Amino acid sequence: MSMIPRVVNFGEGKCEKTVTVLDNEDFKDNPKAFSLVRTVTWKDGAWVWVKENYPDNSRGQFYQDQAGKGYILIVTKSEITDVYEIAKLDKYVMVNLTKNGPKYDGRGRTPQEQISLKQSIATDLGMHYKLTPSEEAMQQVIRNEERQRRLEAKAEVDAQRQAERDAQKAERNRIKALLLARPRLKGYAGPTAKYFNGTPVVGDEWQKLEAGMYCVEVESYDDENKTHGTIIGCFIIKKEGTLKSKKDEDTFSFSQTGAVKMVAKSIGELNYKDSDDDFAQAFVYRNMEAVQALQKAGLNSGRIVAVPTTEQGYFQLVKVTAKALTDVNKVKGVFIAD
Repeated sequence: MSMIPRVVNFGEGKCEKTVTVLDNEDFKDNPKAFSLVRTVTWKDGAWVWVKENYPDNSRGQFYQDQAGKGYILIVTKSEITDVYEIAKLDKYVMVNLTKNGPKYDGRGRTPQEQISLKQSIATDLGMHYKLTPSEEAMQQVIRNEERQRRLEAKAEVDAQRQAERDAQKAERNRIKALLLARPRLKGYAGPTAKYFNGTPVVGDEWQKLEAGMYCVEVESYDDENKTHGTIIGCFIIKKEGTLKSKKDEDTFSFSQTGAVKMVAKSIGELNYKDSDDDFAQAFVYRNMEAVQALQKAGLNSGRIVAVPTTEQGYFQLVKVTAKALTDVNKVKGVFIAD
């Protein structure tokens, strides 16, 4: 194997370093080829590769990065075990000779920088690298610190989220307490003037209350003076799973004087499944004449009612609007008599 010497210079003036490298002629122009560093000389000093100072199967490999900096890579068994920066070799002082090679003081790099330099050069060359025991210890310290920072950051985020949840809960409780402190409005619901005792609420405030509570919806409410605006209607809060909705929505009045005289008496309620296979309810009336009376009395909102059919156990569903009574479909369900 023929080795061809080559000279490379770094720096200028008294800081200039002259590097003698040996190129393998057989690997010329091969991208996987490497050069061996034999000597680095400068004014009043020199670094020389001494094989006996390093473990077997070691070499001093020349490396130059894209910025033009030159390095000596100590490669043992195809792993980068140490890196010397050629421009700073005059600052190196050997302080020990170990089984892994010389130890130098005066490099001017932190352990983190040394580890990072090994990693970046190994990545660039597609090689592996090995940390010294000291670097391993420092790497573990760095990892522990990073882990601690991540834990602290997570704890901070968790604490912030918990604080936000606590603030939201406190705000919900504040609004709920405010609503419950309002004097209840006592009156009558719907045309049958059924007694209704409900908490006044504005907009979606009722979402802060519990299922089963009676509410009177108003346009506005002054909590300081305990006065309300125009009454919109009344309802009961219903909850299915986590979803709350309004149940039995109706009109609200403080007196029975506006109640409509009962014009048709229901004979019970029908529980059945609608066309979407959902459970539904309808009041049952004795015949179509009773339904017509309801229509004339003002039941015209598309409400579904039921009348018995000649077929045992079956009921005819009827949709009531101001203009028409429309047969919907015939169903069988559970009839509960009044």
